[in-house]
Amino acid sequence: MEQKTTVRNEQNLLDIALQESGSILSVFELAIQNNISITATVTPGISLLCNNLSGAKEILRYYKENNLFPATGNAVDLPVDLRPLEGIDYWAVEVDFKVQ
Repeated sequence: MEQKTTVRNEQNLLDIALQESGSILSVFELAIQNNISITATVTPGISLLCNNLSGAKEILRYYKENNLFPATGNAVDLPVDLRPLEGIDYWAVEVDFKVQ
């Protein structure tokens, strides 16, 4: 019988791998089983196959016993400040800082 899990709000593929195997290393198996990229955005409510994922049994048991569902969100959506760092701590002599 196929094992499936339903994606919850703010979960990504790494969260699902951890939830279903106890290890993020199984993200590759999860991606192959579902024919998606490991960086794919997964939509809440969809079902993903998670058959025979290798992982850490003790961590998996802890997650199951405590009804834990990791949801770290989608890092792609996080705002990133790409301005260069400034100030004397970041200056380089003869590049940003002129010696006179």
